Amino acid sequence: MRICSRLCCRVERQDDKVGFYEVMNIKQIEDGSWILTAHPSGQASASFIAIQFGENIVVFANPDHDYPQEIRYRREGNRLFASISLLGGVNPRTFDKVACSQRRP
Repeated sequence: MRICSRLCCRVERQDDKVGFYEVMNIKQIEDGSWILTAHPSGQASASFIAIQFGENIVVFANPDHDYPQEIRYRREGNRLFASISLLGGVNPRTFDKVACSQRRP
């Protein structure tokens, strides 16, 4: 049973065309675990379970996946910093230009 779900999409453009896209779904399942499932263009879907939660950070991991094995999100103010890597932060790729929308009351 799905308790909560969030959907997001990332699109990279090359020469005024879509070069890459990825749809991601983050959901909380019945046992309380959070699962991120990524659906990248041209590749098989992969799921990652949340292994670390903090006030402004969440880390998802899947040690059986080739790359990435970890996905990290960290919030500072209204900015979201993301990185992907092998387990333990090895061979990272960072995404640090993602703005977060302000919550409305």
